[in-house]
Amino acid sequence: MADSEILEKNVRSSNNTGSRPLRSYSNPLDQMRYIYALRYSKEAVILDIACGVGWGSFLMANRGKNKIYGVDVSQNAIRLASKYYSLENIEYHCYDGHKLPFADDTFDLIVSFETLEHVEDPVSFINELHRVSKNKSTLLLSTPNSIATKLTSTGKPWNPFHLEEYDKNTIEQMLKFNWEVDNYLGQCPILKKSKELTSYRKFVKNYWHLQSLRNQNILTRIYAWLLSKILLSEDPTIVEDCYPQVIDDAHEPVCHFFICQSKK
Repeated sequence: MADSEILEKNVRSSNNTGSRPLRSYSNPLDQMRYIYALRYSKEAVILDIACGVGWGSFLMANRGKNKIYGVDVSQNAIRLASKYYSLENIEYHCYDGHKLPFADDTFDLIVSFETLEHVEDPVSFINELHRVSKNKSTLLLSTPNSIATKLTSTGKPWNPFHLEEYDKNTIEQMLKFNWEVDNYLGQCPILKKSKELTSYRKFVKNYWHLQSLRNQNILTRIYAWLLSKILLSEDPTIVEDCYPQVIDDAHEPVCHFFICQSKK
């Protein structure tokens, strides 16, 4: 896929608010990630990559004497972030994460929440984050767990805005040259080889299939609404207890949450 096509795909994943909400932003998962990040954000120079409309950047900026650089590929998201979530210690920029306009060794903390699945070359992206990180900087990285979100490991993501989704081992391989994984957490753990895990995979498939129908004519949208009442159970990720937590060997999280240190 050409760079211009990927850029357009990612920009289109924003709705008219610029926040890329849809399913991943209609539950507490994203908020809990940023709340977790607060423990690292005091007195730090921070890169919030794929910041959306800036809710998380704003939250971290209120934490202490820090400086936040919020970056997103969507101009609409950056415009709204600057309008509604602006503080003196935040700067918002519209850039592609593969080529950041920052010097080497700039950031103490890098926050990359639900970004990796949108980039064509994830290793290049991770390396670019390493370039702008200081020695022993912290990277907080979350991304969907393919074992929970795909019907098969070789299948394409059901979410049309995701280029790829990864299991834990694949991400560890991407990180190992430049980042030391201090801790692996996750959100919304589901028991392996269980009916709940199979049910969640089908939920993701049905959700995105119905979303595609809702973008068509009025009769198709009505049909999609009726189907949603039959096919869609309640989203198991819409729970209060979705704070990043330790994942034991018996479970798979809906979303990975890696805590890493830069190796330089």
